[in-house]
Parts: sequence; C-alpha cells; structure tokens
Amino acid sequence: MAVSSHADGRFDPMTAARRWWRMAPWNTNPLMRPSDRLRSALAIFAVAVCIASVPFAVAAGTASYTDAADRTRAEDAAETPVTATLVMDPVYDRSARGIYAQASWRRAGSLTTTFIGVPVGAVRGDRIRVWLDSDGAPVAPPPWANAAPWIGIGVSVGIVFGICCAAALSVEFVRRRIARANSSQWDRRWRSFDRDAE
Repeated sequence: MAVSSHADGRFDPMTAARRWWRMAPWNTNPLMRPSDRLRSALAIFAVAVCIASVPFAVAAGTASYTDAADRTRAEDAAETPVTATLVMDPVYDRSARGIYAQASWRRAGSLTTTFIGVPVGAVRGDRIRVWLDSDGAPVAPPPWANAAPWIGIGVSVGIVFGICCAAALSVEFVRRRIARANSSQWDRRWRSFDRDAE
C-alpha cells in the first residue's frame, strides 16, 4: 500500500491515516473484497496481540529477575572470598582444558594449599581471589552482581520480540496466500474474458 505524501515528497500523516482507516475491515465500501477485510482484520488482531503481550512479558521478566536475584543472594551467602597466593607458575592442563596453579590461603587460622584454575597471564607470587563453599572447597565465583536485572529485561524483550515476529510472519503468510489467490482469480477472469471476446 502506497504511503501518502505531499506534492513535495513530505509524509502526510493525516492522509495516510485516512487511507489506512478506509482499509479497516468494518468499512462499508462495496468495492472492498472479503480478502481485503480478512487481511485488515488479521493485521489489527496481530497488533492487538503484540500490545497484549507486553504485560505478560513484564510479569515474566519480573519473575525471572526475582528468581535470579534470590539465587544470587543465596549463592553469595553460601560462598566466602579469600585471597590466595600462587606458589608455582601456572601450567596448562590438557585434560581439563584450562590453566591451573598451586595456590595457598589461610581461612580460620588454617593453611590450605591446592590446585585452582587461574586466569591467563598469572605467574607465581600473584594474589588472586578464590571463592570457597561452606566446606572450604574452591567453587566458581558467584554470578555478576548486576546480572539479575539484565536477565529480567532479556526475558521481557525476548518474549515481546518473539510474539511480534510470530505475528508479523503470520500476517505476511496470510497476505501472500491472499495475493496468490487474488492473482489466480484475476487470471481465470481474464481467460474467461478472452474466450467471451472470441
């Protein structure tokens, strides 16, 4: 559908709005085909579905944010950071596919020495932070403190984006089917017209 504009090429929103209004399925214009009404009704329904998905997406994002925040707080409470000193140069462990070094740290007055994963570029004597569980064993560091809000936002945006894409694809699929049916109908009419003219 062409977009209305002024003679100088500027977009005219009022003219475009009137043209879109004339394509509404409730238009009483007898020249408007049932297929045009179906296509317009489907487009309106798709827009309504996209708008209605926003509250649902916000609720799902809020639930995901709350769950991630609770999980992060629980992990933070169960893990304790200590500062470890590397007592040897790191080596690459082919079986574990990582860089490891022997490190030692003190916790509650006791000295612990064990192998831990270290970042690239670490050398003997470096001091790095190690997270320990309630039993004093090294564990993975807790997730990024600000991850929970981004998880909630990602879930909300993902839901809205997915629903809008599905709605747009459905409208486009129906539009193509209608256009193909209309084209076939025009071809049949032209062939019938040619036979009658002969």
